[in-house]
Amino acid sequence: MLKIPIHPLEEKWAYWVAGPGRRAWLDPLMIAISNPYQWIWAVVLFFGILIYSDWRTGLAAMVIGAAAGGLSDGINSRLIKPATDRRRPAKTITEIQPLGIMNSGKKSFPSNHATNTAAVCTAVGLYFPALLWVFIPLTLLVGYSRMYCGAHYLLDVIAGWLHGAAWAIVFYFLLESTLRLVGQL
Repeated sequence: MLKIPIHPLEEKWAYWVAGPGRRAWLDPLMIAISNPYQWIWAVVLFFGILIYSDWRTGLAAMVIGAAAGGLSDGINSRLIKPATDRRRPAKTITEIQPLGIMNSGKKSFPSNHATNTAAVCTAVGLYFPALLWVFIPLTLLVGYSRMYCGAHYLLDVIAGWLHGAAWAIVFYFLLESTLRLVGQL
């Protein structure tokens, strides 16, 4: 089992964000942001609009975002999390009370929420760069909400972002290379 240490500054940040940094009026919003089931219809509608406006590019962004998010999420859940020993802040810092329903797992590294949002953000940004002004803040907000809810440390979120974005970039180059190759036949 790979032991990923928690840096003291990371622990202090997690304690502050999920403890004294919480505000009662923000709790319902952070719980909603942290719950992917709240976003399903918005994501379906968004990709529907993208596909309607430019079917090839919208479909490519959707397929790459879904493939990168799905693969990296599966790798996180089935390979990385079982192989690491990094527990959620709410399970290691007694002063933190977890918020929301998305904190039931014990392992925190890396954040699947951060992985999935970064995969979609990167896929959309590669095809529709003008939309990054919306997607980057949303991706950052989801990552912050996971720390706010006591589910992840900062390194968990950053590793998730990098993992999801990396797979989106890989799938982007694979798809575009394949399309260019097919176009040359």
